[in-house]
Amino acid sequence: MDWLQAIVGGLISTSTVIAVTVFVSREWFTRLINRGFERFKHDLQIEAMTRELTLKSQIEFKERQLSEFYGPIYSRLKRGRALVRLWKDGKLAEINQQFWELARKTNTEIEDIILTKSHLIDGDEIPKSFIQFLTHVPIWHGFMETSHGSVPFSQEDFPEAYYTEEFEKDIYSTTEKLKKDLKMLYLRFGVIESVGSSVLAEQ
Repeated sequence: MDWLQAIVGGLISTSTVIAVTVFVSREWFTRLINRGFERFKHDLQIEAMTRELTLKSQIEFKERQLSEFYGPIYSRLKRGRALVRLWKDGKLAEINQQFWELARKTNTEIEDIILTKSHLIDGDEIPKSFIQFLTHVPIWHGFMETSHGSVPFSQEDFPEAYYTEEFEKDIYSTTEKLKKDLKMLYLRFGVIESVGSSVLAEQ
């Protein structure tokens, strides 16, 4: 019966080894899964943080574009357009000199914004209308200080000396686009809850 005991003992030993192996394998696999899950969770957290930082950076940049560049130019152009309309209607005849002084001052302010904050211009290049405006301002101002007080050439002969409405159109369209983009970013970032919120209404 020794051989039977040997076989039984061998079977028990084999079962024990198998059980231990299964247990160890299961523990190893569980730890591997846990480590993989933790790594995955960590990667997700990093990705979420990166996305959040990117979103925050986009918001901050667009806010700067609107508050430091497009907004100030937009409001000056809107005021200028309203004053020009009144001037053309003959309602500013008694303050004609002040009107032109304000026009020159406004041009200089806009020129300064473009020259000092061009890094906030939307897009990869400075629009042609911006270059036209920057060229027009010093030429026009210079001729206003001459004895005849105006540009002695027609717009056809000397287009660089004249203002074009393309500049206004570019500023208006970009400003309004940036405002819409910023509203959508506010929604995604949770700054506002819906398009109808009071915060959005003020934008």
